[in-house]
Amino acid sequence: MSRLKMSSKKRSKPQTAWSLDLSFLETPEFKAQIRANRKLTDCLRKKLAEAARLDVDVVGCVAVDLADIAQIGDNHRVRLKKLLNMKFPRDLEKLEGLLIEFEVDLLVHNQWHLNSLKRRLPKVLKSVRQQSRSGTKTKLR
Repeated sequence: MSRLKMSSKKRSKPQTAWSLDLSFLETPEFKAQIRANRKLTDCLRKKLAEAARLDVDVVGCVAVDLADIAQIGDNHRVRLKKLLNMKFPRDLEKLEGLLIEFEVDLLVHNQWHLNSLKRRLPKVLKSVRQQSRSGTKTKLR
């Protein structure tokens, strides 16, 4: 199911050719994904805090980034299965929506988290190395 849909209705107010369908936000499946992501984020946050003394913001951001990338991967697997089950030319419109979802999740959302990790993971690694060498936790910001 594509979240972006072509608007074919004539309306009195100006509108772009694409409109965003946000009805998926209320589905039980989406809410379950959010709960699972939050649970994974909390577990990652606790583990990272155990491993090294880091600023709580660094730990939280890294945990969120890792959990969101995992969720993006799960969504990608589901979309690949949908793509493999499509029949063409019948499913060309569905393919268009799927390709847009690939673009948004993989090229925008995922890239944002990768850039965030690129800034923060060196701090985590430095703290873990320091702790490993000294046997004590060192707090980094």
